Amino acid sequence: MVEGAGPAGELGVGIVGVGSASSWAREAHVPAVHAAPGLRLRAVATRDAATVAQTAAELGADVGYADAQDLVDDPSVDVVTVGVPVPAHRDLILAALAAGRHVVTEWPVGTSTAQTAELAAAATAAGVRTAVDLQARLAPAAVRARRLLADGALGRVTAVSVYSSTAAFGPVVPAGARYLEDPKSGMNLTTIQAAHTLDLVASLFGGLASFATLRTVQHPDVTVAGSDPVDHLRRTVPDHVLVQGRLLSGAALAVEVSGGRAPEAPFRLEVRGERGSLVLSGGGPRGFQASRLRLERDGSVEVLDEAGTQDLPDPVVNVARVYATFAAELRGGGTGESESAPDFDDALRLAHLLDDLVRSDEERRTVEPPAPWPR
Repeated sequence: MVEGAGPAGELGVGIVGVGSASSWAREAHVPAVHAAPGLRLRAVATRDAATVAQTAAELGADVGYADAQDLVDDPSVDVVTVGVPVPAHRDLILAALAAGRHVVTEWPVGTSTAQTAELAAAATAAGVRTAVDLQARLAPAAVRARRLLADGALGRVTAVSVYSSTAAFGPVVPAGARYLEDPKSGMNLTTIQAAHTLDLVASLFGGLASFATLRTVQHPDVTVAGSDPVDHLRRTVPDHVLVQGRLLSGAALAVEVSGGRAPEAPFRLEVRGERGSLVLSGGGPRGFQASRLRLERDGSVEVLDEAGTQDLPDPVVNVARVYATFAAELRGGGTGESESAPDFDDALRLAHLLDDLVRSDEERRTVEPPAPWPR
């Protein structure tokens, strides 16, 4: 049993960031914790002291706190989930690590590579485990695709093409998402949608050997939805990303990441090999990583192992897999599969890759990452 776990071996989870009814923590993390074996939602934290007890009851938590530090200090909490905007990650993560708590956090981990490196080092020094919500790599379809590729089902892979879109970063933005237009927030199409896309590619094929990037702003004039009088912004962060490169295996890679697409926000990853093809497809308003992906092999739909997640809403499935895998790792067993939950070290490797991606765009040249990323 993990130290601090309940008498039945349950691991207590405390989630920070459930104050908004539309928050990702509410939509995905809360039901994912309830669905994952061996986890119990011990606590939630919001800033509204007047409604925190009601919020806790609505979300099925044992207790609610108006101060996140009180949640961190609760002895029944083994794992702290950080589901707040990225600029607030650092202080909450450091507080959780100082209290000896394991940490699950949204991606990006920090607002910069330097901050992510600081947090990864702090987690190592604290001797605790971490997990990052790079959930697409644990999607049932991605797990099956990875096994087929590892078994050589397609023979030598010759080319991989990806189209990855999101409804965000279009010409109209919700008032609550206005902060995404700030380059200092650490949250934009490159660090969110492109990062999730490249992380999935790397988890399937082992990483990139070289690549060239073109980032552009296709919607420079942005309207803030619901503003009165109408508020306009000038977008400076790219809302369209193209990546062309070569995988470590030698296969060719082409990736398009696009903001401002229709609500269904389609995703398609096609793998061509000497003996066949695979297609991963899906998509949703929050991006493919928050959807239930479909896998086809040579035109036929593959049957997936969705045990424990088949009845969950689409946005919850992959997050629940992260929690289930992480909980099994904390117990020292694992899930019986070769999969592992991405951690802060994986996040740091991905952050370095994004730095290379930006450098390629700014310097208008092909770059070669100095080290493999992520695992």
